[in-house]
Amino acid sequence: MSIHTVSGTAEEASIGFTLMHEHLFMLSVGMYERWPHLLDRDAAVAAVAAKVSRAKSLGVKTIVDMTTPNMGRDLSLLTEVARLTDVNIVAATGAHPHEPLPLYLQGVVGDAADGIDPDRLADLFVHDIEVGMDGTEIKAGIIKTGSDPVVDENNTRLLLAAARAHLRTGAPICTHTHAGNQVGLQQQDVFANAGVDLRHVIIGHCGDSTDLSYLTALADRGSYLGMDRFGYTMPGRATLTTSQRVEVVAELCRLGYASKMVLSSDSVTWSDVISGDYFAEHLPDWNLAYVPNTVIDHLKEAGISDHDLYQMTHVNPATVLSGRRGGS
Repeated sequence: MSIHTVSGTAEEASIGFTLMHEHLFMLSVGMYERWPHLLDRDAAVAAVAAKVSRAKSLGVKTIVDMTTPNMGRDLSLLTEVARLTDVNIVAATGAHPHEPLPLYLQGVVGDAADGIDPDRLADLFVHDIEVGMDGTEIKAGIIKTGSDPVVDENNTRLLLAAARAHLRTGAPICTHTHAGNQVGLQQQDVFANAGVDLRHVIIGHCGDSTDLSYLTALADRGSYLGMDRFGYTMPGRATLTTSQRVEVVAELCRLGYASKMVLSSDSVTWSDVISGDYFAEHLPDWNLAYVPNTVIDHLKEAGISDHDLYQMTHVNPATVLSGRRGGS
C-alpha cells in the first residue's frame, strides 16, 4: 500500500528506518506571509537539510513531521528538504492543543464563542488528506491531535475532529499527551466511543512514563505507544533520562510489546523562537541523529534483539502509515 509523503506517494516497502514523531520546522503562524523578508528560507532549509542528511547517513529513510498548521507547518520548506536529501518526509494535518486556532474554527458568532466545531475542523483535515495541503496537491499522511494536561471540553472536540477525519479517510492518528496524568487512556475512550479502531492510533509521548501498567493498558487496547522523546532531558525539569527511557522500552520488549512501539525524539530541528545555541547548551541530544546513532546501541546493550529493533523502527511505522491494522 502507498504512503503519502511531501514528494508524492511512496510504497510501504520503501519506508525503511522511520522516525515517527519529529518537527523539522516550527514557525510563528502568519508571520512570513505578511513579512517574508524576516525569514531566510534558503538558510533555514540548508540548516535542516544538513541535519536530515546526518540522520540519513545513520540509516534513517523516513521522517514523520508532526507539525500541524497551528504550529507553523510550511510545505514549501519540507518539500525542499526532501528534494535535497532524498529522505521521505510525511507531513501532518491536525491541530495541537497548545496552539491557538483561527476564530473561523472556534464557532464565533457575534460576541459569543460556541467553541471548536469538530465537524468543521474534520472537513479541513479531510481536505488536507484527500485533496492537498496549503493549496497544493501534496497530501497529509497522518492526523495529529492532542490533550494536555487533561482531556477537557475543547480537547475532546479536537479528538473528535481527528476521529471523524480518520473514519472518512483511513489516515492514522497520533496524539500529544500528558503521560503523568495518563491522558492516553482518556483519549482512547473518546476515539473508541467515536468508532475508531484503536489499532490506527499512536498515543504519543508514552516514553515520558515509567508506569508499565499504564503503558501496557494502552497497548492492550490496540494502540501504538509513541516512545518519542529520546534526548529530551532538561536539567531542573521532571524529564526522564535516556537510561530510564531505554529501560522502559527494553522491559516492554521483554513483555512482548515490540510490535506496539515506535521510536523518535519529538525534536525541533529549526525554530524561529528557539536559538540553535539554546539547543546546543540545554538539549544537546535532542536531534534527529540521537535515536539511530545512540539509542539503538543502548537498546542492544539492554538485550533487545535485532528482530525487535527492526519491528519498532521499520515494520510498525510502515504498518501505521499504510493504514494497515497492526496486531493487538
